[in-house]
Amino acid sequence: MNVASAASKSVYLHTIALEPLRWLPQKILRPLPELLPAIAEAGFSTLEIFEPHAKQVGCKVLKRHLGEWNLTAPVLSSYLHILECEEGTAYLETLKSAVEDGEFRAVRLFPGEKKHPDDEESVKVFCDRLGRLADDLPEIDFLLETHNNSFADEPELIVEIVKNLGKNNVGLLWQPIVFEPAAARLQFEMQSPWIRHYHLQNRDAQGKFTEIFSGVIPWEEFLTSHPADASIEFVASGIKPAEEFFLPEVLAEAQTAKKRAVELLTPLKS
Repeated sequence: MNVASAASKSVYLHTIALEPLRWLPQKILRPLPELLPAIAEAGFSTLEIFEPHAKQVGCKVLKRHLGEWNLTAPVLSSYLHILECEEGTAYLETLKSAVEDGEFRAVRLFPGEKKHPDDEESVKVFCDRLGRLADDLPEIDFLLETHNNSFADEPELIVEIVKNLGKNNVGLLWQPIVFEPAAARLQFEMQSPWIRHYHLQNRDAQGKFTEIFSGVIPWEEFLTSHPADASIEFVASGIKPAEEFFLPEVLAEAQTAKKRAVELLTPLKS
């Protein structure tokens, strides 16, 4: 299992942050190539790709456009739900093609979307299929997101899945299951040895999105005690309907959060 080292870590921009109305029936999905000039101008160089952005133009085409702006995208935030796939290896071939075309180095996976942690048969099938992915794509890191409404609702279970698989290329992409300080600290204490990456977002005491480093989750504490790469996933100014969504404002807030995260993740020089 890879662990965080003392070396400085990277802070990415997750392209999901640039999409308004993500949770509503109406979807706004601007072609990502149109957004790349603004992303580069805002000072970002490394991206986590929201999979619908990749699918919209194709991974090969997206890779070419990224190169035109000197941008890299090591992580594909995939919506491949391997429990929903038919028996066989078609899902594996689909993911292989996307990874090869986009030259991704890591894939974020949802660990059992809408599956209860007590569903032992689903857990078994998920582990079998994830193990097959890890073996067939050994050069790719598979990052299981600690997202609610999945197996990760039981913090001990998601740790056991990673430990029992025993694959060097399987770890956690961490975010709080519950946006409350005590619960987040308990989850972090249990899961930190297996964290490879963070999704940064935050809420206020009423559960409303807020600036990443001023909400209820003590990100300064977590990032300094276990440094790992991180993605700016959601910023408060981006949680707006399309008519109020202003890309420069979103990118400016994301860049401010990135600057603070870089400071926390960069080791002090003696």
